[in-house]
Amino acid sequence: MKKHLVVMEWIHATLIFALFIPFVYGLCMFTPPEGTAPFYLKCLLVAVPVAVTKIAADRVRTLGAYLLVCAALFTVIYGVIAGVPRLMGQDGSAELPVNCYRVCMLAETAIIAVIRLADRIKRKRYEARKETDPLALYRESFLDRPSLSNGYFITMYIAGILFNAKLLCDIALFSAIVYLFLALAYTFFGTTEHYLMLNKRTKGIPAKRLYAVSGGMLCLYAVLLLAVILPSFLLIKARRYTDVREWFTDMPLAPGDYEGNFNFQTSGGNAGGMSQFFMDVGEPSKLSMIWEVLFWRLSVACIIACVYAVVMAIKKIFRDFRRDLDENGDKIEELEKKQAAGAL
Repeated sequence: MKKHLVVMEWIHATLIFALFIPFVYGLCMFTPPEGTAPFYLKCLLVAVPVAVTKIAADRVRTLGAYLLVCAALFTVIYGVIAGVPRLMGQDGSAELPVNCYRVCMLAETAIIAVIRLADRIKRKRYEARKETDPLALYRESFLDRPSLSNGYFITMYIAGILFNAKLLCDIALFSAIVYLFLALAYTFFGTTEHYLMLNKRTKGIPAKRLYAVSGGMLCLYAVLLLAVILPSFLLIKARRYTDVREWFTDMPLAPGDYEGNFNFQTSGGNAGGMSQFFMDVGEPSKLSMIWEVLFWRLSVACIIACVYAVVMAIKKIFRDFRRDLDENGDKIEELEKKQAAGAL
């Protein structure tokens, strides 16, 4: 289970750093030519330095060896983001967005390597201080602790709204949903393992039954949470963007058109307002309006069905939990009050 928790920590750090490049693209008003999904996959390349630096920081003994590993990693990352497109005949080094991606990816690699080195130095100091001070506390790095209270993705989503960056909003929304379930699973497994570790000397703790009951509750809560998140996808086309840079200038900025592979709405300028919108695309047909109403009613029905299923499943779990059989099928018998008093 510990290995699974480590992998979750790597995914946690990857999702955090993968939003940095879309944020820069949103500020600079760049448009990825390959679309949203391929561009996001390119941003997820940061998972390589996240994993490699973690393994190196834990297993490499000397500082020189760690720096050598980081130098090799830096070279490999540069070869992947610059050499592979050149071999495929898609260099694009003259394009400013391509160079921005390369510089940001190399900067993320260097930042992660420095953070890992600082964490290792801090851990060594903690181990030395713990010998004299048993009550010393160790603060884990933000790269190693997924948290349900992380507001980083919400901040990035709001930044995308304020800077008219639909690319950033789409990626931040998807990352936030994945991160939410990741943090939920990490908290569940981490807390359960910590409880079992504290009670490892206590006999008779049904670990399998504990995981089964709590895991069932976790899955039901995840289904309910997914039903709550569903309107976020339904309201993607209803987003209203603005650009804070236009608040301080007389002339509005004109960002380039962007259309991702997720089949989302394009993020062009909206200086003409709703009247200009209807002049460009026309009024929606009655058939499309009927389909939209049916779609919304079907979505509401699915949400109600999910909530009902969650409630009924929770009742079933509590009813099974109170049954008088343990995980091995043996009958659980309680001592009567008189017998218990006589035994004492």
